[in-house]
Amino acid sequence: MNAPIVYLSVVSIFLALVTFFYNKGYQRANRFLAVFLFLSALYFLMQFVFVYSNSLVWIAFFSNGFSSVSFLIGPFAYLYIR
Repeated sequence: MNAPIVYLSVVSIFLALVTFFYNKGYQRANRFLAVFLFLSALYFLMQFVFVYSNSLVWIAFFSNGFSSVSFLIGPFAYLYIR
């Protein structure tokens, strides 16, 4: 089982939330970075659930609730770089 993917995703989500709420300096760029990290971690967590999970409840939750997350990663990366 690939449990490190789950742990890294949870740590990335926690890091993104900390970055979003406790940022100093370039606040706008840090918020774009936090959203980018959050969406990336959520995407990797979704991929883990789709490939390795046997739970139909989690697959239904992630496929209906967060299916368009992967489309938002690129624009937030662009806004952070800009």
